[in-house]
Amino acid sequence: MLARLERLDRDVIRLEEAGVEHVLGSPTSSDGLAARVRIHDPALYSALARRGVLGAGESYVNGHWSADDLVRVVRILLRNRGVLQG
Repeated sequence: MLARLERLDRDVIRLEEAGVEHVLGSPTSSDGLAARVRIHDPALYSALARRGVLGAGESYVNGHWSADDLVRVVRILLRNRGVLQG
């Protein structure tokens, strides 16, 4: 799943898990977005793999992750849904 997230186009997600930070994506335009996500349960990855953006939303509701700006994270995921579902 991290390999897919690394292909984010225009946007960046800083993913924190177990004290390690991964910078995923690349800001390639002036309208690029950035957000920080904290993983509380690795079940997020299987939810993303199985259901894409919808799985990420369900995983958020289940407390698997949190974000500094949830709206920005959702915008990034929607703008890059082809990467996540491909």
